[in-house]
Formats: sequence, structure tokens, C-alpha cells
Amino acid sequence: MSGGHYLGQLPVSPAYGRVDALLQSGGCVLLDGGIATELQRVRSEDRAQRREPWGTWALFRGPMEVLEVHRRYVASGCDVISTNTWSVLEAADESDEESGSGGRTPLWLDAARLGVRLARRAIAEAGREGECSAAFCINSSLIDERASGRLELLSWMWTEEAPDLVILETLETIPDEAVLQTIEMLCDTGLPVWVSFRRRKDGMSTVGGQVVPDSDADAFGQALEQMRGIGVGAVLVNCVPIEHLDVTMRWLREQSPLPIGCYPNLGHSAGSHWEFDSDIGPREYARLAESWVSSGARIVGGCCGVTPEHVAALREVVMSVSESPAALETGS
Repeated sequence: MSGGHYLGQLPVSPAYGRVDALLQSGGCVLLDGGIATELQRVRSEDRAQRREPWGTWALFRGPMEVLEVHRRYVASGCDVISTNTWSVLEAADESDEESGSGGRTPLWLDAARLGVRLARRAIAEAGREGECSAAFCINSSLIDERASGRLELLSWMWTEEAPDLVILETLETIPDEAVLQTIEMLCDTGLPVWVSFRRRKDGMSTVGGQVVPDSDADAFGQALEQMRGIGVGAVLVNCVPIEHLDVTMRWLREQSPLPIGCYPNLGHSAGSHWEFDSDIGPREYARLAESWVSSGARIVGGCCGVTPEHVAALREVVMSVSESPAALETGS
């Protein structure tokens, strides 16, 4: 799928160049935490009662709230912040999306553009341009029969509102040929691409941590090798409970030479709200992250329920690895 209407020669941004240099040197990269769940904490009491699909509608109904969440994560010292676009294709009205063929910009594309702008604004306000990367995050809803058309629209938008990288995340199946083709199209845009799975050692995972065993023990490793061949820059695990992540990271490190990482959940969904974990505070979370890094993770952060305070506590762990990459590996 190389060439065509995709960007192709888009240069690596200075901000991602810094991230890549950290990974190439054996250092560690710090991600942000859960945007949708953090929106729950910044909203006014009346707005907190509204049901919105994973926070994406906040791009229209409360963009300043999204900006405030980004500001908090940027201030925590993270190296990468995520756009609030995880479910942007699901949140868009289907009929409005189809009307894009009649000359109107699809609703989801407007949301995608706004998501990048808000992330960029938070980084710029903090004076961290060239230092903190904006990652365009999107879930597996990108991967269907409309993937080519959607990616073409995104690539046009990215010529004006380019993120520093793309993270295709929370994948719940081993990539088949159709999924690999979509990932290759993402890589063909010229933007760095990371892929993240809801995954444990023995199989894909539910959000609660229940494992669905692989039917073919070699299939996941083979898919990782294919992804490396088409240009994927890192493979991660996200949106799983914190238990057993050290085991998962050791296993994943054996599966691929790509940089690996994880950003798990804290707490659980309670109807239309997220129930935050009251037992694992920032210090406890940082101690857990030390075991993930010792097991090979070089990209760490958080997903649902992980707050800017948790991410700030991870900063010391990340810095210790970046200053002495062999320290945690050797136990020194």
C-alpha cells in the first residue's frame, strides 16, 4: 500500500526524535494516563452525570475540559500525551460520516483535528514543544472495510494538523492480514506507529484480566515480526489490570526486538462512571512500574483510572532508567 495519497515523506518531528533517541539508547519513555477517566475528575458536578462514549464527545461539549486534562498530564512530566480520539469513529454519527461524500467534512474528522490541536496547545502552553510528543490515539474501530478511505482523510488532515506519532491501541485479537494491511497503511503515512494490545502472556485479555488463550501459540509472535517488517516502532499492552504485567513484559520482550511497554488500568467501570482505585496511590504505582521496567518495558504510563499524580510518580522511575539504562536490568 505504499505511495498513493498518503504522506510518505513526512519528516520525524523533533519531539519524536527525542523519544526515539531515548528508546535507542536503552532509556525509558513516559506516557500519560487515562483521558476519559480524568475528564470525570475535572468536570462540574452537573456535567459529570452525562454519559459520553469514552470522553470523545467532550471534544465538542467541553473542549476546555479536555485541554485541562492535557495540561495536567504535560505538567506531570510525561514524554508523550495522547489525543482524546480513542473512540472518535464510534462517537461520530454514522449518517453524518456518510454525508462527507456530499462535500461536508465528516464529524469524526473534525473531532480528530480538534483532538490534535488541543494536545498541541497544552504542550505549547507549557513551553515543551520539541520535548513532549502528541500521539494520535485510536482504537480498533479504524480497522474495517472503510480503513483505506478513513486513512486517506486522516492523512490529508495530518498535512495540516500532524501528530508526532500514531498509537493504534487496545487491540483484542491477533492481527490478521486485513489488520496488518491497515497497520501498513498507517506506517505509509510517514508517521511513527506504535501498536498496543489488551494482552497477557497466554492470550488476549478482557478489561477485567480474564485471558482468552491463543489457539496457535506461534501466531502472536509471527504477527509481531510482520509488524516490525512493515515499520511498526513499538509494541505495547494497555487497558488491562496491573496484576502479572511483569510476567507479560518478560514474555513480550522474548517475542520481539521492538521496544515494548505497558499502560494498565487502575480501578474499574461502574456503570457510566469509573471507580478509581483507592489502595494504589502514586508511590505504590511507581513501585509496581519498577518491576515492569525490570522486566523489559521501556515505555510506561497508564490507561483508565491512572491520574496525573500517578504519572508524575513514574517520572523518577523513568529518569533512573534513562540515566543508567542497565541499572534496573542488573538490579544495581
